[in-house]
Amino acid sequence: MVYAKQAKLEMSDLEMMTIGMVADHIEEYAELIKPRENKTRKATQQDIEWLKGRL
Repeated sequence: MVYAKQAKLEMSDLEMMTIGMVADHIEEYAELIKPRENKTRKATQQDIEWLKGRL
């Protein structure tokens, strides 16, 4: 309920939404507030050698 309030959902909104819809809304709201960091990085020589060893 606290997260729903932080995501600017009113009680009347919650009455019309399913649990899944509420969860999706909260997730999207959180993404707008704090976007995920880019998780890619430049490969190092060690990364390339590790990958070659797995092929």
